[in-house]
Amino acid sequence: MDIFLEKLQIWFAKRGIYVARALRASDIVTEMLRLIWPNTTNLQLIRVGSELRGDGGYLIPDDLAGLSRVFSPGVADSMEFEKIFLSKGIPCELIDGSVDGPPEEHELVRFQKKWLGAESTSESISLSDWVEQSALPGEDLLLQMDIEGSEYESIISAPSDTLERFRIMVIEVHDLRTAVSRSGLVLFRLFMRKLMESHIIVHAHPNNASPPIEINGLVWPEVLELTLLRKDRAEEVGGPAQLPHPKDQDNTDRAHFYLVAPPAIP
Repeated sequence: MDIFLEKLQIWFAKRGIYVARALRASDIVTEMLRLIWPNTTNLQLIRVGSELRGDGGYLIPDDLAGLSRVFSPGVADSMEFEKIFLSKGIPCELIDGSVDGPPEEHELVRFQKKWLGAESTSESISLSDWVEQSALPGEDLLLQMDIEGSEYESIISAPSDTLERFRIMVIEVHDLRTAVSRSGLVLFRLFMRKLMESHIIVHAHPNNASPPIEINGLVWPEVLELTLLRKDRAEEVGGPAQLPHPKDQDNTDRAHFYLVAPPAIP
């Protein structure tokens, strides 16, 4: 039977038809939840940005001492996150192709009207080129990224040594409904494995602006806020973290939901 199936696959392949083992949606969601489920560390999480319901607030490790610069692609109309760093005298690099300037002027803010992408063009810039142009050698950086789906190409195309410059990364991951497919899972795996070469996930928060997918008791969001910490910054890495975190806030006044731990995560 195995030989027959192999010959059948070859027959289909010669005709441009590729046969692969079907993956159940619940299996895909389980794997993705395992990939993004955060770990506990010796560092407490603090909320930076909006303290109330709404976008602009994120949980990050309390490890800000010595940070040199913040990179924040995707500005739109809010600088709530950046204000805490500006108040500490930390310069902020901002880019956004959809607006003409930052929502507020500040002497430590440098803005470029560009998109972040896989390569640098007249209208876009790659993460590696942006860091090389804007950061000094040896500076320890923080990345806060909200670029409506372009995070995949920007991260996957970035050299590993560029990502290693960031002590902390906060990334809004979009279009996650499309990940619940075989091809979508492949892209999501590439994205997560690139991040986790040098970092660990310390927090995950689903954005409730859109309703989630619910399959066999598991919940998967359309947009997910991920916080990552560079591995050398954690003195201790414990077991899976409990979600939601007490400091989490809903992004909108729409229906509340939270992530459900997949099998094998207590």
